Amino acid sequence: RKYSANIMKIRIKGWNSSGLRSPDVKLNFETASGSDQSVVFIQMPNGTGKTSSLELLLATLSGSARNWSKEKVLSYQPNENGLDSPFENGIFGVDLLIDDSEISFELTLDFENGIANYKTIDSASGGSLSEYKPRDSARWFFQEKFIRLVIFDGEFASGLLDPKANSTRSAIDALGQLDKFDEARLFAQTYLEG
Repeated sequence: RKYSANIMKIRIKGWNSSGLRSPDVKLNFETASGSDQSVVFIQMPNGTGKTSSLELLLATLSGSARNWSKEKVLSYQPNENGLDSPFENGIFGVDLLIDDSEISFELTLDFENGIANYKTIDSASGGSLSEYKPRDSARWFFQEKFIRLVIFDGEFASGLLDPKANSTRSAIDALGQLDKFDEARLFAQTYLEG
């Protein structure tokens, strides 16, 4: 028998941000010919928002900002020369292609109420949802553990090679979904005891 694997191709087309501690930007990673780059390196001077941008990118792709505290949300509010920020909201949006179909996630940080909100725009479903909603077929790829392997900073990369750190084991667990065995074991144990 011949077996063929369906390979899903997920590409980041670009991202944009406004009203946040990180710089207001609009990045597009597609070239003029329409093809995209396989790997993108972004270099910024110290103190210009590299870490904030990476954290916001991770949160936007994984949906993890839903669990942020008010303090965490407010930590992304820009500080205008020691004065209160004129921005009530900060927005970080990511545009992607899953195979050849567009999907966008937008994270809005409400500085007035200290909450994070999501919006998903998916060309496959033809609509806009006021929530974080990755496609079922790609949901696994948007888990925070997996996203951290794809979008990482130099400190995370050096941790992968540190024998005292658990980063390597976590990376292998995330790629192989080995943590699902632990989840299944705990579920079965709770079910049997309950």
